[in-house]
Amino acid sequence: MGPEGYTFGYSAAAVALMAFRTAESHAAFLLRELKPQMSLLDVGCGPGTITLGLARAVHPGTVVGIELDLEQTRHVAEQAHDEGLDLSFARGDVYDLPYSDDSFDAVFLSAVVGNLRHPIDGFRELYRVLRPGGLIGVKEFDHGGNLAFPEPEHIKRVNELANRLRLRNGHDPDSGRKVSSYLDAAGFARIRAKATFENLPPAPGIQGSPLMESIVREEWGPKFVELGWATQQEIDQWIEQSAAHVRSGTEFTALAWVEALAFKPTG
Repeated sequence: MGPEGYTFGYSAAAVALMAFRTAESHAAFLLRELKPQMSLLDVGCGPGTITLGLARAVHPGTVVGIELDLEQTRHVAEQAHDEGLDLSFARGDVYDLPYSDDSFDAVFLSAVVGNLRHPIDGFRELYRVLRPGGLIGVKEFDHGGNLAFPEPEHIKRVNELANRLRLRNGHDPDSGRKVSSYLDAAGFARIRAKATFENLPPAPGIQGSPLMESIVREEWGPKFVELGWATQQEIDQWIEQSAAHVRSGTEFTALAWVEALAFKPTG
């Protein structure tokens, strides 16, 4: 359970998963809208690998990445310094940002909305710090749209319990499809949204890969055992079966996302 207003916490495996993503692979829909000299706020930036690409896109503009845990951003902060980018990281709360009204030309957030207990309040705060005419780019999971084939029983069981854990913690696993309505409620205009998929190759992939094994072993598995939903013997068996599954090289896995762009009205 995360801080008040949030539903998440970080594990080493989760941070490793986020570090796979870059601006080019994960935020291309926003990159097309960015221009040099813009100021941009990346909310819930994780390890900062996407933030780095956004900073390159607006250079010599300014980018700030906010996170509850800044330790994971250290490597990217050093890389940005070496490249001469105006990129900084700060500890921040999406419900109470330490910035004045109309501070940024653009805002980006990825995999954040489903972890907010009060998403519309979060979007209203983002609206406040955007300049009139500024844009917001949102990339959000929608676990209800994920694709997998074949899907052995052990993977179905892991996914079932993972969704059950998300719901127990207050996480909304279907938040992606709701983003447009949240943006509208917060006052944004010219909203455009579409569904996309993130294909996970068999190797080196995530579903069934050593990384996925780490998430089950370090993050989900202990919680499943603690809550009495599975035994440690079952967890170990699932990990072993997942390793064998990915070695087959025949599986297909794609994660569903919603990408949305919207603007703060000028009048």
